[in-house]
Amino acid sequence: MKRILCLEIPIDTYPNFNFVGWLLGLRGNSLKRVEAITGCCVYIRGKGSIKDPKKVLDIQEDL
Repeated sequence: MKRILCLEIPIDTYPNFNFVGWLLGLRGNSLKRVEAITGCCVYIRGKGSIKDPKKVLDIQEDL
């Protein structure tokens, strides 16, 4: 069975907080731990999720 849960993070309310870095953790360990415990796949999308500007432009062109 597949479930999708989208959580919106209040970036506008906390503009100086690094949510992506906090979710990933050091070398992605926090994200790996969450995925191992819950058995789910976590995808981080939206502003700040991609650090390479060239990849951002490539994705925007595909849309």
